[in-house]
Amino acid sequence: MKNIFNARSFSTVLIVAIHMAFVITACSGAATPTAKPAATGPAATLTPKPTATRPGGFPVGTYKPDHVLWTQYILFNAQGTVVLGLGDADTGSYTVSGDQIVFNMDVGICHNHPGTYHWEIHGNTLLLKPVNETCTESSRSDDLGGRSWILQP
Repeated sequence: MKNIFNARSFSTVLIVAIHMAFVITACSGAATPTAKPAATGPAATLTPKPTATRPGGFPVGTYKPDHVLWTQYILFNAQGTVVLGLGDADTGSYTVSGDQIVFNMDVGICHNHPGTYHWEIHGNTLLLKPVNETCTESSRSDDLGGRSWILQP
């Protein structure tokens, strides 16, 4: 009986299958966040009022979305750093000029691809709308701009 399996084609199929497994695992989003922002201050029973501590009146703090797409939280601090809580914590910086905020990520698919958004605050709800999103390899504009972000106590 003739051997119909070629060692070279079998190893090629095996390598492709292993790569596909890595891609599926990396894109699954099933991982839990490795870094969560610590809650600061006493727990409030009333709706939190944003405190503007950044130039331009931008309210810093931890925000959670009204519904989760990919990002589970955004942490803005007064020093201009930002943490996007995806499956892991992507860090970067942000700058505010008037009603626009620009995100610059330190790592990940959006590294070196700034995103400019219009921001509005209504009570404790932050709204972001994409103005100029240069990270076209991701869905950051849908993720950040597709819902309301609620300031956490």
